[in-house]
Amino acid sequence: GGVIAFDVADGAEVWRWATGFEPAAPPAWGSAVFVADMGGVLRALDPESGAEIWHTEGHTAFSATPAVTPLSVYAVEVTGRVSRLDPDDGGEIWVVDLASATTSSPAVVGDLLVIGLANGSVVALGAPQGNE
Repeated sequence: GGVIAFDVADGAEVWRWATGFEPAAPPAWGSAVFVADMGGVLRALDPESGAEIWHTEGHTAFSATPAVTPLSVYAVEVTGRVSRLDPDDGGEIWVVDLASATTSSPAVVGDLLVIGLANGSVVALGAPQGNE
């Protein structure tokens, strides 16, 4: 498992971040490269060098690509636990337990975070875009 960054101009490898973890889904891109793994760890990697900036642990395995905005990283776990994290340091802003497994990556639509659940429901949570 790991992440490889390539130069878009010539396809040359820029950096490689290799480890024993298994990514849960493709990484998300924002102020960093955010990688959620099946072991329950979310990592922020520097987009220029691939160096780890921070990591935080969930309660269970992450199940999808995080959703990223300038103010937030939204990570979902297989159990339906959703965390809003600070993209700069990984600090937890809030956590919501949706009481159902998630079936897709979360999506930010306007000021809402939309998540599909295994029980057939779709949930929309507030996803602030400006100063709070």
